Amino acid sequence: QLTIHINTAFGLYDSIFFCIAVQKLYFLHCVRIAKLVQTEGKLKGKNSMHIQVINFGINVSHEDFVSGATELAPNFASIPGLITKHWLGDEENKIYGGVYIWESKEHCEAYKAGEIFGMVMNNENHDSPTSKDFGVLEAPTKITT
Repeated sequence: QLTIHINTAFGLYDSIFFCIAVQKLYFLHCVRIAKLVQTEGKLKGKNSMHIQVINFGINVSHEDFVSGATELAPNFASIPGLITKHWLGDEENKIYGGVYIWESKEHCEAYKAGEIFGMVMNNENHDSPTSKDFGVLEAPTKITT
């Protein structure tokens, strides 16, 4: 079992690269942690992470959706408080969306009051969009993160 501790003082940076030397092999596994935001501190504090799940059907092809999503991704990358967005796609059933991990509920609420969320929820190519957000259960999450 390998345990890795990251100094949360680096949480202000958008990206951190760290390498793990693997036993006596002469190579490194490099892992990129995007937008590390003092996860351990957030779970212990008052302002815990928040999760949002958005789903919708689409009335365009899978390829067109992926192309459009790829073009729009930089807009999401710059949203304040967004730790990460995982883009979802079920090509067979034409259900798409995203799982958003926010620094706090307040960041999620600010996003929902903003222009980008309005465009996601009112896009003519999105059928029956839904948005549901969740608090994070701190005790079990701390064990599994």
